[in-house]
Amino acid sequence: MKKIAVLFCLLIPLLLAACVKIYAVPVSPVTATPAATAISTASPMPSPSASSFLPAATPAAGTPTPYTGPALYTSYAYMVSYNPSTGYADFDYFDLLQGKDAVKWLVSQEGYSQAEAEKVVADFADSEFIEKNTNPQLRTIDLSGLPLKLMYDKNGNMDDYVKSFNATIADLNALYALDSSLVLDSFFYKVHVTDGTVISVEQVYWP
Repeated sequence: MKKIAVLFCLLIPLLLAACVKIYAVPVSPVTATPAATAISTASPMPSPSASSFLPAATPAAGTPTPYTGPALYTSYAYMVSYNPSTGYADFDYFDLLQGKDAVKWLVSQEGYSQAEAEKVVADFADSEFIEKNTNPQLRTIDLSGLPLKLMYDKNGNMDDYVKSFNATIADLNALYALDSSLVLDSFFYKVHVTDGTVISVEQVYWP
């Protein structure tokens, strides 16, 4: 009986071992830690803006071209050339001297004595004058859009009472096409200027 009991006791652990399943605990694989990415602190190059690909702005149509020639002021002048396709005219300014201004000119520029100059000027008719034109510069003026006064209408006719006609650039072009001498060689002009801007141009009747 004792032998049987001993054998039975030895068999129990074997039987229990046969019924037990042993599970292996899975071990997570060790992976290498990725190296830290370097972060640049430099400012990124700016991307070109859309405006950098656009063409340079151009003046709007109808915008007058800024005047860059000799100073403009109200004066008598000869129109020495005209371009009807652009409306631009070249003017030669001059001073119309009468009275004391004429006497001063004769004394300072022509060698007259004061008495001689005064006598000459005193004998001037009302329409006589001395033309002072010592500056060769021409002034180019855009006549398109300006109020104009001409001694002829567009058909080349003068007023019976020698009055000027209100005119447009179209009237001036028609007169120039008819006979350019009526524009350039018959009467001189007066250019009216305010604050450096030409406001009107008129042909002057001077008997």
